[in-house]
Amino acid sequence: MLIGAVTALIMIHLKGRSKDRVHGNTLIWVHRVLGYVFVAIYVLMVVTMIIRISYYQDELSPRAIFHVVLALSLIPLLAAKLLVARKYNLLTSRLFFLGMTIFLFAFLLNAISAGHYYLYKGAVREVTISSIDRETMNEDIGRQLVVKKCSKCHTLERIFRSFNDEEGWTRTVNRMALIDTPNIRDYNAKQIIFFLVKQQENRIGEKEDLVEEEIGRTLLDKKCILCHNLDRIYQAQKSEKEWLATVERMKQHARDPNFLSEKETKKIVDYLSTRPRT
Repeated sequence: MLIGAVTALIMIHLKGRSKDRVHGNTLIWVHRVLGYVFVAIYVLMVVTMIIRISYYQDELSPRAIFHVVLALSLIPLLAAKLLVARKYNLLTSRLFFLGMTIFLFAFLLNAISAGHYYLYKGAVREVTISSIDRETMNEDIGRQLVVKKCSKCHTLERIFRSFNDEEGWTRTVNRMALIDTPNIRDYNAKQIIFFLVKQQENRIGEKEDLVEEEIGRTLLDKKCILCHNLDRIYQAQKSEKEWLATVERMKQHARDPNFLSEKETKKIVDYLSTRPRT
């Protein structure tokens, strides 16, 4: 958008001050370079747009359809401008009109996509499942949303094999909803959280001690394997106090205050100190 604005201003200057021979050639050269940069960025964004659209399983919203139509409409406009500038000198008087039309389309694309994104992102709030919400929660709806929304970035195996408590899933889903703004709405996020908690309870018969064990195992696999292989971890024999000291030391090595919360630390230590010895 910024490059388009600069090129448009250069066109206006050249059109309004045709006798400016001192800066004219330099501005034409700058305009030409920025034009090619604009085209390169546009091609990259179109390819990215097509890839993202290919993941959508539902019909696109009217706003998204309008966005796609505008984006693709720039192809013939850019092609025409390049052809006129390079091949057809008699039509150079049309370049100003073509350039301003391209800038207008680029402005509209930003207004209906980036504008909508930032307006929605500013209104995003963290969701939690209340007692009233539970009456409207449905596992089948949650499963469908997980497949449709979450599988765009993660494998289903990774999702279904992970264990967490409701607080942990709430934190994770809220973070993903913010990243994928505005494709995961509040209602969607609640249904996904509900399903993820229920499906892991169903897998182990709603036994709380097994849930905690699997959460600890998942955290261990996700965090500790970044620096150690699992064989080294599982072969170590330590008491709860020793494991706590070890985990705290590893947190210092990570140099990331958010690497492990106190609650996650406790779950890992509990799992390591109570797991069956091998």
